[in-house]
Amino acid sequence: TDTTALTAGVSTQSYTAAVRVMPGIAAVQTLAGSRDVRNYAGDVLVKAAVPCFLSLGFTLQGKMGAALPDPDTIRVAIAKFVNNVGFVGRLNVSSLFDIIHNYLPENVACGSIDMLGQIRRPDGTIKPLRSSEAIVIPSEPDGMVTARTTIFILDVEDIAISAETVNIPEI
Repeated sequence: TDTTALTAGVSTQSYTAAVRVMPGIAAVQTLAGSRDVRNYAGDVLVKAAVPCFLSLGFTLQGKMGAALPDPDTIRVAIAKFVNNVGFVGRLNVSSLFDIIHNYLPENVACGSIDMLGQIRRPDGTIKPLRSSEAIVIPSEPDGMVTARTTIFILDVEDIAISAETVNIPEI
């Protein structure tokens, strides 16, 4: 918002905010911090995982007239896989190819997958990562970003699937 025409303490502006939360953090904090569980000489602080938000895109390539699979079914399967891998520290494209190939009919192939990851560090800065082979979480323990603190998050809307007809000669 351009603030040059605004008056401090008088002007207002409406915004729409999208908020992401990790469910269950409060319940885990309550359990881990209870006197029945924690060490009496210490305190426990539960933190949410550091998110690496992903987006990816690929092209389905098929012969003229080849029936293409439903892209939404593929999107849901990929997102479900990625959102459940946990703290693995890397996401290999080969794992995504395995999922995609489960939905491809004969005469349809998958082109290369372009992955973009954005780690939202606890200090608010964003670290971009891009690869067509593997997104690897860097080891930055001073910034609380490591393979053991960072998870991958992929929304179905962040998967771009296009289709292309390729010329495959009949033999």
